[in-house]
Amino acid sequence: IKTFHDLKGNVVGYLRVWRELEAIQTEPLIPVDEVLRRFEEQPLGRSLLGDVFKVEVKKVQLAYLERGLGAPQKYLQPVFVFHCDAHAKGEKEPVVAPYTRYVEALERSPEAMWQEGREYPSGEAPVGGFKRGED
Repeated sequence: IKTFHDLKGNVVGYLRVWRELEAIQTEPLIPVDEVLRRFEEQPLGRSLLGDVFKVEVKKVQLAYLERGLGAPQKYLQPVFVFHCDAHAKGEKEPVVAPYTRYVEALERSPEAMWQEGREYPSGEAPVGGFKRGED
């Protein structure tokens, strides 16, 4: 559930996605030291941040990945969510960009965690289609 507030803090709207859930099986989580190893191996994941010289982890949470409205999904799957700051070279001084990195929490996922993207022929990639720091 996401709520929207006006400048006075009053709730002016909400967006709710409700999925009926049924437990079908349990799977052990990847050990935390393995999750940290995977994060350290690729701290930026697929984000498009450039010239990053330092990654600072602010908080780590265990959560369930939920795809957006209308996206097909059979299973809610656990992920480790790393809330980070990336320190990158700027023109005159370093720039700090917050970003979020997701690391799968199951060794064997019952379905693909991430929707398949599409490849664009050279020069045809959408302009402005990606947001800085998006994973």
